[in-house]
Amino acid sequence: MPLGKLIRTERIIVVYRKTNSNVLGETVKEISVDKIPLDDLKTIVKPNEDDPLLYDGYMLREADLNKLNTFLENKIEPDHGKFEYALECYGIYENG
Repeated sequence: MPLGKLIRTERIIVVYRKTNSNVLGETVKEISVDKIPLDDLKTIVKPNEDDPLLYDGYMLREADLNKLNTFLENKIEPDHGKFEYALECYGIYENG
């Protein structure tokens, strides 16, 4: 079934349980970053040349998370020993 009209995009930080392989583990938590202006996000996460709107997924380092925390009410306490963090973008579509 084709997707309906794109209503909006949502950006979130997804917290994944770390695994012993190169595959991301289960999702532990999702944190909305929609209140952070895109221009500010782009100063923290350098977009790929062909992705100026940060639609691709980006793995986040502790320094990135610390900068993002300045915008978040509920701060992230990074634990890179147990978790991996990614900035992801999803489209919200109307029902076709």
